[in-house]
Amino acid sequence: MPSCRRIAREQGVDSLRAAMKRMPLFWYPTPTPPAAAAYMLRWRYDGRDLLESHAGSGRTPAARMDQLRGLTMPVLVIHGDREIPYFQATAAALTYAITGARHVVIENAGHVAHLAQPSRFNRALLAFLASTERGAHP
Repeated sequence: MPSCRRIAREQGVDSLRAAMKRMPLFWYPTPTPPAAAAYMLRWRYDGRDLLESHAGSGRTPAARMDQLRGLTMPVLVIHGDREIPYFQATAAALTYAITGARHVVIENAGHVAHLAQPSRFNRALLAFLASTERGAHP
């Protein structure tokens, strides 16, 4: 989200917070679920990382998609049906690249499906965890 850095530097972090709440990444169903409303009240992002310049250290190599085939643990890829298209495509690519990965889409939720639809999210997560106990994954 390159515009975040520009907004923080040119208009201030308070403006960034207001702008972020209007971005598609932060979509919530209406009315706002209680868990999401409580989170938003406590959210105190200071934006310092956007105001300062940081060069990458180069100490951690970038992950590559071909490395994902080597994963042997159960993997759950989960997001809301209102997730931004880029992350939906990323989720599909991860599910395809990771052998045996399970992909779950939570209805009426966006990027923070666990806050928008906590019951649906928890059911999906608990079902996934139960399946790993039964050995249903490679």
